[in-house]
Amino acid sequence: MNYNINITDGYPALLNLDNTSGLYSYFAIDPCGETDKIVVSVENLEINADKDLWCSHAIAENPKGVIAKFADRYDGEDSVASFLLRRAKIVAEGDVTYCVCLDNGIEKTYHTLPVSFSTGSKYVWLSGKSLDYTDSNIGLYIFFSGRLSLQFDDRDVLLQMQDFKSTFNIDEVKIINKSQEIFNKQRDTSIKYDVFNNKKSPFFDFDFLMRYFEHTEYVNIALRDFHGDLN
Repeated sequence: MNYNINITDGYPALLNLDNTSGLYSYFAIDPCGETDKIVVSVENLEINADKDLWCSHAIAENPKGVIAKFADRYDGEDSVASFLLRRAKIVAEGDVTYCVCLDNGIEKTYHTLPVSFSTGSKYVWLSGKSLDYTDSNIGLYIFFSGRLSLQFDDRDVLLQMQDFKSTFNIDEVKIINKSQEIFNKQRDTSIKYDVFNNKKSPFFDFDFLMRYFEHTEYVNIALRDFHGDLN
């Protein structure tokens, strides 16, 4: 991947999980043998075109790429724009752990690793459709102490929105979403319950989460330590 952008400072402002385009976002945790890193595969991720937090770093890494090509469309003081990443990797590093919820519309399945973090650690919330499991939504908390980065290729970048106007019309959005659904159904992967411990983390309770973290536009940061399995 020819972009590897550090988004640790500002990721809540950059990652637009609401997808103003109407396109569905898909997420899956990648198998990873390393104990200090978690990698999440994502498809159709909308990124707010913040000049200082993201665009300038992307242009520095690839001055002839798509993001640089459209610089004049988001570089103004009053400009509002976003990019769509067709495929990307979100990488959390440091002391990392996670809890996940899968919802197939009938029941919810949970998986929680022992949660441990220190004051100053962070978390990122990701939610959308599951890339691994057919007809399931996924909600994912990742807790980490180090860097959060976004990795992707230039060929997977599209200008998605400019001045609150999507580059995709309604029919195109429907076609893309339907194509992705068909692809996932062809994989026909159902939830393998034996690989989940079905432990629901208390962090899925937002009031509980608020006891430990401060939320700002630029970071979700731990106010105090927590060590141990919450279950």
